[in-house]
Amino acid sequence: LKRADDIVGSHYNPPANCGWVGKTWAMISSYRNKKGYVKYLPGGNIFIKKEHFNKLKGFNEHLSSSEDVDLCQRARETGIGIYSEPAIFVTHLGDDLTLSQFFKKELWRGREVLRIYLKGNQKDYEKAALFGLVHLLAISLMVFSLIGKIFFNWTFLFFLGGGLLLLFPSFFLSIKIISQKHILSRIHLVWIVSFIFGLSRGLAPITGINFASLKNKKFWKVIRL
Repeated sequence: LKRADDIVGSHYNPPANCGWVGKTWAMISSYRNKKGYVKYLPGGNIFIKKEHFNKLKGFNEHLSSSEDVDLCQRARETGIGIYSEPAIFVTHLGDDLTLSQFFKKELWRGREVLRIYLKGNQKDYEKAALFGLVHLLAISLMVFSLIGKIFFNWTFLFFLGGGLLLLFPSFFLSIKIISQKHILSRIHLVWIVSFIFGLSRGLAPITGINFASLKNKKFWKVIRL
């Protein structure tokens, strides 16, 4: 390899039968088929020197997902480049066939995004973390306002505001994507996938919490790792 000191690979190609959800997600992904330096590569298609892998102490086994993102982040902090080469391609047979599958996978993938961002304190993942937090805030606002409406006769405007806040990030992201990729005819597909992505990423931090472990001192030691 010409870039033997870098981590090299590429993002997955979707299978031919992945359906409109997987194809739309592949189409809007900023890293698919990109040649050059990127922030991270998926763990199923990376090449890394053994000495680098050992120096980084491998994958963080305390993470339930996004361990490839964490590894690449730590590599970049030590000066190791992350280089995407589309010629090194892998077809990911597990790409989503339905919106339900996509939602469940992003719910799992998003569990560690906020934690990795806070741990590294890097602006590279700020947008991803904020995208999920805005959706979480909107969902929380809608739930609390609905409870307030039922029990305390709050104005319905709070619920409406939460709904608009829930829809805005994915709509803004869709407009940005179609303007960059010139795919106006597919705006409805892009918006649906973006909305499900945001919804799952907003709920992901909640599903990743083991409330019983909050009382365990070892839990907080893991958080600091």
